[in-house]
Amino acid sequence: SDIDRLSEFRLVRDLNLRGNKITEIDDYRLSIIFKLQHLTVLDRRKIDAAEKIESKQMFNPSSEYFASRDHMTNV
Repeated sequence: SDIDRLSEFRLVRDLNLRGNKITEIDDYRLSIIFKLQHLTVLDRRKIDAAEKIESKQMFNPSSEYFASRDHMTNV
């Protein structure tokens, strides 16, 4: 996708997608943050640590995350 191509531009820190159709996709912000981990600002809003963590948990969860989630549902 076009977003995947943007990951090659490691010097890009600020990306504005306002007005782009991609913003209509569910969880687009977290998806972009995950795919372009070098970004610091997205759509004129600073990306905080919590969003970076949430994006990783959503799109590439660790085995510890699965273990804790399974434990909570089986208690």
